[in-house]
Parts: sequence; structure tokens; C-alpha cells
Amino acid sequence: KVLDAVDAAAAKIMDVVPDEFVPKKGMNIALALKDAAGPEEIAAIDRRLFVHNGILRKGGPAKFGTAEHLSYVLLTVMKHDPKTRCIMSIAYSDDTMSVMEEVGMSAVSVEMAKDKISESTEAALRKCKGIPDAIVDKGSKKDRIIRILAKDTDEMLQKLENIL
Repeated sequence: KVLDAVDAAAAKIMDVVPDEFVPKKGMNIALALKDAAGPEEIAAIDRRLFVHNGILRKGGPAKFGTAEHLSYVLLTVMKHDPKTRCIMSIAYSDDTMSVMEEVGMSAVSVEMAKDKISESTEAALRKCKGIPDAIVDKGSKKDRIIRILAKDTDEMLQKLENIL
């Protein structure tokens, strides 16, 4: 069920997401099992979604344990709100940030240290009341990422639609 939801969401994402939303290293969407305790209980697209010859493609099927970075962010968020079980990475842009603000989405920025993902996520969550719609990694310019949070893939696609 979780794997199907991720595959179905990825298919919709490939239809609607323009290239500029895709980070250089690819984008991904991940969904956790209820009460997930580790990355092996979080499903994401194997080898991510990436742009090839101007077309957004899937690196592989939805698989458990394949998106470590997103998983650690999501697991930390789930400690605060177990209902928030979906996360997606998109490329950072000032335009996207403006649109998110216009549609009323909350975003919190934090320096995401690669070896301290859980700690960085905790720091981000301390900056806001409740769970934000997005955690923005304001790290190095080329790797800046917006990680959108949602309860499930349907809510994620809705949030994505709002900013496209």
C-alpha cells in the first residue's frame, strides 16, 4: 500500500513538475509506514526522479530503505507529529519560496549538516510552532533543497499543485 502510494505519486509528479523544480542530484518523495522506526520502514523512489534529455524520469520503483537523508528528516519530524509521514525534496529557488509564502505555506530555514541531519531537523522544528509545510536547507548554494512535509502523498501532491 505504501509502495503503491509512492509509485502513484511519482507518476503524477513526472507529469506535472517542471525541470527547474528538480535538484541536480534528483528529487524524491518518501512515505513512512505508520510508526516507522528507521529508514528501512520508509519507502521512496529507488535512485530518485531525475531529468534526462529534458524529461523527468524515475530511477526505479518505490522501495523501502532507499532515501536515507529524507528518512532521517522524516523520522525526526514524526517524533513530533506521527501523522506527518510524507516528505519530498525539490530544488530551492527564491521564486518557489515567494509562491509558498503567497499560498500561505510555512517554511523554516536551517543549515543542514550532512552528518547531523536529525539535529538540524530538530533545530528547524524548534524555530516554529507545530510542523512547518517545508524545511529549507540553506546550505551551499548549489545544493540548496526545499523539503516539503505532508501527512500523506495526496496532501503532498496538493501542496505541490499549490506552488506549481
